[in-house]
Amino acid sequence: MPAFSPARSSEEPVVRMFATCMPGLAPLLAKQLSTFENAKVVWLGNDGRADLVSFTVGSAMAGLVAQLARIADDLFLQIGHARRSDGDRAGWLAQRLCRNDQLAAATTRAGRAATSLTFRVVVRVLSERSFPRTDLRRHAEAAIMRLRASWHHHDPASNEVWISEYWPGLFVAGLRVTDRDHRQRGGRQVERDGALRPGIAAALVSLAGQPEGMLVDPCCGSGTVLAEASAIGWQVLGFDVDPDAVAAAMANVSGATATAGDARRLDLADGEAAAWVSNVPFGHRHRLPSDSVAWFRAVLGEAARVVRFGGRVVVLSAGLPEGSAPALLRPCNSCRARVLGRAAVIDVFIRV
Repeated sequence: MPAFSPARSSEEPVVRMFATCMPGLAPLLAKQLSTFENAKVVWLGNDGRADLVSFTVGSAMAGLVAQLARIADDLFLQIGHARRSDGDRAGWLAQRLCRNDQLAAATTRAGRAATSLTFRVVVRVLSERSFPRTDLRRHAEAAIMRLRASWHHHDPASNEVWISEYWPGLFVAGLRVTDRDHRQRGGRQVERDGALRPGIAAALVSLAGQPEGMLVDPCCGSGTVLAEASAIGWQVLGFDVDPDAVAAAMANVSGATATAGDARRLDLADGEAAAWVSNVPFGHRHRLPSDSVAWFRAVLGEAARVVRFGGRVVVLSAGLPEGSAPALLRPCNSCRARVLGRAAVIDVFIRV
């Protein structure tokens, strides 16, 4: 379990929350959360569709988490927790997961304490051996309507209660506090097929180190990596072989510079960049040159040339060919993720 940092004031109320992110990113999200003042990571899990990270945070910090936890897809105020081993029945679990005191506290904290509100329930389970997922959802809806007589079920709704089996036999429930725009940061001016979700772009940028100097994305596409890097203080520069991608990046990222360029031969001086972060082409939408091994060797060789000593090179791919990284790039981290439903690998190197 990820370790935590600062000591918490015994006088500050503690808020229990959890976050979802793309599969494989939970350790990176946990690390990001643990840097927040008075925050503590409790557990990591997966509900079959997303990774989950449970954490506690001081009440003063709770309202800022959505702005700062950029790797997270969604954030929730926890309203219940239950175990199958204590009662493996949908009705019993619903009662345990929809707690009146915790639901009241969550709606007040989220500013949703109005007398009449709509709600919907989302349920994800790892096993339907004992009961179908729809039974748990139906019982949870009934439990909420008993607790909140003025609420009525509707889709879409002003309140969303999510129930996830994050580990076999362990359930958590929460009130969603992020809105539909959070995952896409309000949307892009120009959309392109296969564009990265901001959460995974934020994860890549988090691996590049402190924002000091220029971060280069040599395959910038619609500019998602540039946007996430710029948001935390990097100077950003993008390249792409596709002129339409360059135009999209310029439209999507205020203040960014993007230009046409081949990732194997960039118009940059030796050691000019502090970091290199890129989602290289992979998947059925994008094709590499027929000799992909030679292409990767050339691209990583160029990264070694343009990144200064001690800088990070972060690459998201379907898996780098063996031996494609030059000796000047020393591997320091690697993690697996799923992007657009496909297995992917994030490789991190230090320029030596």
